[in-house]
Amino acid sequence: MSKVILDSAHFDSKARQWDENPVFQDRANKIAAAIAAAVPLNISMRTLDYGSGTGMLSFPLQDLLGQITLKDTSAGMLAVAEEKIAAWGIGNMTTRLMDLTAEPMPDEKRSRRAIAFREVSPTESRRGKEDDSCPRSKRHP
Repeated sequence: MSKVILDSAHFDSKARQWDENPVFQDRANKIAAAIAAAVPLNISMRTLDYGSGTGMLSFPLQDLLGQITLKDTSAGMLAVAEEKIAAWGIGNMTTRLMDLTAEPMPDEKRSRRAIAFREVSPTESRRGKEDDSCPRSKRHP
């Protein structure tokens, strides 16, 4: 098995096929359902989807939330998310390219009603480590 460096270039190269993976879709759907069941979501909440990838986790919840910001280090993943946002005419989702492991959080309005998403697989490695079994999935409708 070849070793893969899990950096933005790796995820850029996988972005176009990411949403086609049924394992990623199923996991994101289960996590979105668990969030919706456990958290009283409402449209006054601003949400940060940290490490959003293509937005697979946020898309199923977007009707239940206010502004959702998808942040990721992969321009390729965010390009796919932007295409889905435009194709489905979604007005409450935006994307931002940012490495939250290297850059400080920007001065954005903070709210007590904000929530953050980050799906972490039990086998997920830290960014930059070598591993071929570390998906970061998100779900689209």
